[in-house]
Amino acid sequence: MVDYMKAHPEKPILVLRTFSKYYAMAGLRVGYALGSEELIGIMRKCSASWNLNVCAQKAAVAGLADQEYYQEQKAKIVEGREYLEKRWQRLAAGFIRPSRISSTSIPEKILPGFRNS
Repeated sequence: MVDYMKAHPEKPILVLRTFSKYYAMAGLRVGYALGSEELIGIMRKCSASWNLNVCAQKAAVAGLADQEYYQEQKAKIVEGREYLEKRWQRLAAGFIRPSRISSTSIPEKILPGFRNS
C-alpha cells in the first residue's frame, strides 16, 4: 500500500491499522496511520492529547518485529472467517458476501425473529 500511495500522491488515501487482532494487542489500543502529511495533520488536530504509554510502545515494536507470529495469527483468523462464511452460506442461501476483513456481516433478514433493541 505504501508503494501505491507514493505512486499516487494526488489521491487522498489514509490507511488505519490496529494491533488488535493479528498482533493480539486489543487491550493496549495500539495502531498507526499511513497517509499524506496533510491527512495526518488533520487527524492530529482531532486526536486525543495523550500518546501511548512506554509498555504499549515497546509491545508494538516487538509485535512488528515478530512477523512470523503475525502471519500465523492472520492465517488462523482468515481460516476461522472462511469457516464461518461457508457455514452461514449454507443457512443463508447466498445472502452472505465474502469478506476480506477479519469479520463477516450477516443481514438481519436471514435471522428469523432477530430484532435490534
